[in-house]
Amino acid sequence: RFLQAAEYISRTYANPRLNSTEVAHHLNVSRTTLYRLFEPMGGFVAFLRYIRMKHAMRKLLHSGSDAVKIQQIAESCGFSHASSFTRSFKEHYGVSPRDILMDITAGQDQQLRTSSGIFANWLATLNGTTLN
Repeated sequence: RFLQAAEYISRTYANPRLNSTEVAHHLNVSRTTLYRLFEPMGGFVAFLRYIRMKHAMRKLLHSGSDAVKIQQIAESCGFSHASSFTRSFKEHYGVSPRDILMDITAGQDQQLRTSSGIFANWLATLNGTTLN
């Protein structure tokens, strides 16, 4: 059942009204059962947030420039407001989506201007570069 729920969430994460009631209804289980399924993953809300953040980061990294609006990415990942998306993104990754876009615009081989060296190294690894 967990895999069915995870697959459903992965297909519908962009719906801002996606919630535990809808997923439980889709699986034909109670919300309590759904919460038990996601308990090992940190809970339903944490899993949904993880899926949305993963897709948001992918969209930011493939945007190529600052031309992509944060609001557009927020909406495409299930957030109604850019401010709540930005807050959630920063809590999850330690940097704002705007910082990611600025770093992409500045160039892949420059030192990333992030507050987290761990994040900068992780992002550099994704891009196949090494930070000094």
